[in-house]
Amino acid sequence: MAREAKLPKVVAQELREVNSLLELDETTTDPNKHYHWFRENALRVGKAKMRGYTIVHESDGVKTAAGYTDSAADGIMRVGDTILMCCDLLEWRKRKRLQGKTAESRLSAPAKQFKRNARRRRVKVIRDEEGDE
Repeated sequence: MAREAKLPKVVAQELREVNSLLELDETTTDPNKHYHWFRENALRVGKAKMRGYTIVHESDGVKTAAGYTDSAADGIMRVGDTILMCCDLLEWRKRKRLQGKTAESRLSAPAKQFKRNARRRRVKVIRDEEGDE
């Protein structure tokens, strides 16, 4: 009879619920910083630095929830082709508020332009039930 091939014993153990390798362990992050993973591309990293981001190194103590990062001699936190960068949280929130205001003004511009053109042509604008002006 043929000898049965012995298969290695595999033990699967789930450490914790981790949605992504890029998810950070909140206990190791600075609450006054905003963290973001950027593709390791000179142009993207340069633009991020112009917005106030700095590169996070393994020596900064930040860990991923999965406990995984790619090792590199430079000590930069990286997973695959992405690197971790951070910026001041208050500056990030200010930038996001400004982006929201810009988007809102761009979305409302066509309606304002339509009303302006209607007034110039002396056309009566009928408002909807919500009282939109």
